[in-house]
Amino acid sequence: MPYNNIVAYNENAAVLHYQHLERRPPERLRSFLIDAGAQYRGYASDITRTYAADAGLFSELIAALNAAQLRLCAEIVPGKDYREVHLSAHRILGMCCTTSA
Repeated sequence: MPYNNIVAYNENAAVLHYQHLERRPPERLRSFLIDAGAQYRGYASDITRTYAADAGLFSELIAALNAAQLRLCAEIVPGKDYREVHLSAHRILGMCCTTSA
């Protein structure tokens, strides 16, 4: 593994590179984050996912960000300049975050 996986609940999921490794389950589960790393043929990468336990503003934000990611992935086509995709990411996330708030 290129680094330790990160698994966190609730507030701990907001700590960058959380490594405290709390062993007691939370009294109430509100959110879950997993940041899993992998390495293949010298290339290190990771995938991060966050889940909300209940419906509401936070789960709506997660759904909006997932939709934004899929929209950006659809823009990755041969010959497209990376700078265009980068600017598009700012535009899409700006719209995503202002409409979800």
